Amino acid sequence: TSTTHTPFISPGKKWEHYKHNNKNIFGFLNTLKYADDKLGLFINNAKKKPWFDNTIFIFMADHTIGFGDDSGLFKDTNIKVQNRELENMRIPLLFYAPKIFKPSINNTVGSQVDIIPTLVDILGLKGSFSTLSNSLLHPTNNQFAIFNSGQTIGIVNKSGYLKHTLDKKLEQTGNNTLEEKLLSSYQIVQKLLNENKWINNKYD
Repeated sequence: TSTTHTPFISPGKKWEHYKHNNKNIFGFLNTLKYADDKLGLFINNAKKKPWFDNTIFIFMADHTIGFGDDSGLFKDTNIKVQNRELENMRIPLLFYAPKIFKPSINNTVGSQVDIIPTLVDILGLKGSFSTLSNSLLHPTNNQFAIFNSGQTIGIVNKSGYLKHTLDKKLEQTGNNTLEEKLLSSYQIVQKLLNENKWINNKYD
C-alpha cells in the first residue's frame, strides 16, 4: 500500500498513537497502525466467505522503511540502522491459511522468488520446473537470497552475506564491455554458491 510510504500522511487522530510527523518514524508507526487495522478488517470479512477455508493469503513487502539518509527518519530517537542496503531487504513474509496449516515460524533464508516453489510444495503439485529459487519448506533447501539496492548487489545465506558495489566496479574496470561486467558479477555469485548450483526443482 502507499499508506506506509513517505510522506506519512496522518490517517486520522484515531490512529495517532505517537506525535505525528510526515517525515519520521513516528508518522510511519501511525500509518502502520492504520494499515494493520484495515488488514484485520479485510481478514475478518474474508472469514465470512465460503472460499476462506480453501484460500492461502500471502502478505509480504518489497522493502523496509526508508532509504538513504536516516537522519530525518530517526530524528529524536536512538535508532541507528547498520548495513542499510541489507536491512532494506529484511522484510516480513506471512502465509496465512488457518484451515490448511498450523502457525509456525520459519527461519529459512529466502526471498520473494521463493513464493512460487513454496506454494508448489504446500499444494502438493506434481512435475518439475526450472527456477532461481527454492521452496521455503523443502528440507534440502539451499538457503540463499540475492538482492539489489541502488548500485549494490548482494547475496545472503545462513552463513553471512556478500555485497558488491557496481559503481566502484565500473570505476575500476577500464574499457571492459557491459557484458563482461555483468558476467563478472554473475561469476562472483556462482563462486559463493560453490557446489550449490541454480536449482532445477523436482517434485515427485
